[in-house]
Amino acid sequence: MRLASLAAAACAVLLAAPMTRAADQPLLGNQFQTKDPSTPDKRKVQVKAREKASPNTIVGNPVTNGATLTIRANGNTPTQQVFNLPQGIKANGKPYWTGDAIKGFKYNDGKSEQGPVKTVQLKKSGNGTFTLNAQATGKVLPVNVTPPNIGTDACALLQIGGGGDSYSVQFAAGNGTIVNKTTKEYTHKKVTTQGTCVPLPTCSDGIQNQSETDIDCGGPNCAPCGPGGGCVDSSDCTSNNCQAGVCQPVSCSDGIENGDETDIDCGGSCPGDCAFNQGCVLDTDCQTAHCSGGLCKCENHLYTFTINSNAGGVFDSAEWPGGTTNQSAAPGCSVTINRPSGNIDLVGVLGDAFSINNDGNYSSCFGSMGEDGDGCQPVSCPPLGIGSCQSTRPSCSAALNGSGSAQYIVQCLE
Repeated sequence: MRLASLAAAACAVLLAAPMTRAADQPLLGNQFQTKDPSTPDKRKVQVKAREKASPNTIVGNPVTNGATLTIRANGNTPTQQVFNLPQGIKANGKPYWTGDAIKGFKYNDGKSEQGPVKTVQLKKSGNGTFTLNAQATGKVLPVNVTPPNIGTDACALLQIGGGGDSYSVQFAAGNGTIVNKTTKEYTHKKVTTQGTCVPLPTCSDGIQNQSETDIDCGGPNCAPCGPGGGCVDSSDCTSNNCQAGVCQPVSCSDGIENGDETDIDCGGSCPGDCAFNQGCVLDTDCQTAHCSGGLCKCENHLYTFTINSNAGGVFDSAEWPGGTTNQSAAPGCSVTINRPSGNIDLVGVLGDAFSINNDGNYSSCFGSMGEDGDGCQPVSCPPLGIGSCQSTRPSCSAALNGSGSAQYIVQCLE
């Protein structure tokens, strides 16, 4: 009993103890791009953030304390690199860092004397627009951040030294516009939400995640822990509900453990009829046939849409059908796309293109593979016609005396 009381007290102390670190100020991302067109010396990474009427301020001074820039690109083959940006004097006698908190700060290393990062700019204008821009190239020193093939999300974190604040530019999965071109390019633009790029605490301070105790770092059980405390099994929690190593709240009076789960978690059953986001134990509990993290989800799926034009005549060009079409992999798991319309010999932006109309219950859906890595793939054309894709629009060099067909390959993620 004495040991249990001590463990409970330790749990409360760990959960209540504040973490001492400089503040992180998220910024709204405008563009993230990493390119690896051929050889390593051609690699490029750039990050742009632009936030109007921003409440953020510049805290810290890289002119005296330097900074670090951490960039990561996530997907099938994630990569991350930390770039040190210390203060110093270049070979031409000029400083790497210049500026102040009012005019903003700029880092310039055009000849890559200190590393691959050529420029960084942190600035807040008089009208309240806050910008952060950074660019690195592999021309002199190696850049290890490469297109993740397929890229899903990215982050850039500028940390000012000497206790200054950090600035996060997050490009979240399923937000904004994403372009993947196999291993050659990943571009993520115009996200609408902000987020932190600061990694969660490590076990060095006895805390694995901000809402968990040192039980997850090899410490003793902490019983009884309230909601948010760390746990190994349900007996560690006052709610008798341990999920993913964290104590969760419980209310079984209405047969529901959490607001989006069924009574399966309160001792009931779910014989294969649980809908999307309802509670589950096995894949067979779900209409979607996929149980992930205790909830019914839509499993990753690769869809292939095929469209056919009408038949062109001697004088009338064949046309793509336009409109929308839908495919489903399981109940509640579907994606709807927009089909191109107009003459099939219209190229690129001269006509409309394949695009995602609705990604249903998936976290994100995007064009994948195909001729340019954006999902568009020509299949057939009228006689003497040659098929191609540009800006996700399929086209044929000839549109008379026959019909054409094309495919749109769509990757949807859980």
